[in-house]
Amino acid sequence: MWPMSELPWMPAGSLMVRRGPLDYRLPLLTLALVVTMHDARSAEVYRWVDENGTVTYSSTKPQGRDIQQLEIRPERSTPAAPVSTRDLVAAADKARQQRLDRAQEQAAQLAAAAEREQLCSRARANLAGLETSTRVFHVDQSGARIRIDEQQRQEDIAKLRAIAETNCK
Repeated sequence: MWPMSELPWMPAGSLMVRRGPLDYRLPLLTLALVVTMHDARSAEVYRWVDENGTVTYSSTKPQGRDIQQLEIRPERSTPAAPVSTRDLVAAADKARQQRLDRAQEQAAQLAAAAEREQLCSRARANLAGLETSTRVFHVDQSGARIRIDEQQRQEDIAKLRAIAETNCK
């Protein structure tokens, strides 16, 4: 067996490199990019209407048709302004504060919903008690039980229905 440097068909000092199909990807990709990159200002677009009334747009000029050549104007883009570290930190702080504010708002909404649910269940329970009983008692500040009359009972029923309608959705 001959050493690699002494192979009769290889020049001295050359390396034997085996090339596969993947070794040609970069040159092919570069070629594809160069071919597809063109100046949008030089692009020609043609418009015509065929016999059926279909409007057609194409970059190739059709033969034997009444065509209209359209002018393409590329949009001018402004380069992005450089962003400093302070700006990035300020933007991150602002985003963090917005997330905290949203979380606090959601917590407040959940607390309000829980309170409404509690008011709803109390109002329904008290309403059921008032509607089923004709003899209703209230407890005053001293702890004494006082029987309410029918007019007061109907007023309490109306108030509890309003509370239930407002909070039970």
